[in-house]
Amino acid sequence: MTEGNQFAGRLRERREAVGLSQYALAKLSGLTKQALSRLELGAREPTWNTVQRLALALGVDCRAFVDPTIKLPEQEPARSRGRPKKDEAKAVRPKKSRGGPRKQR
Repeated sequence: MTEGNQFAGRLRERREAVGLSQYALAKLSGLTKQALSRLELGAREPTWNTVQRLALALGVDCRAFVDPTIKLPEQEPARSRGRPKKDEAKAVRPKKSRGGPRKQR
């Protein structure tokens, strides 16, 4: 089931538990009946503002729509930015002399 369908199912369950029709919930939340219908069908993703309005109209907390199966994606360790650090052995190199030995005068 996709995220939209998860939300759609939770929205329908909450609306039916309160005993409201789609039209009544749409009117309470300030949505159109068509917009609410699309949300319940999973054809439309809600905005955060819409989720909050629906929660208020249903008398529930926004967390009522949370999907407990959602997990954060695995992340690779962050790479350091910029130039790589020099190896210690390479960092302490003897200076090369320029030219031959100096002549004494």
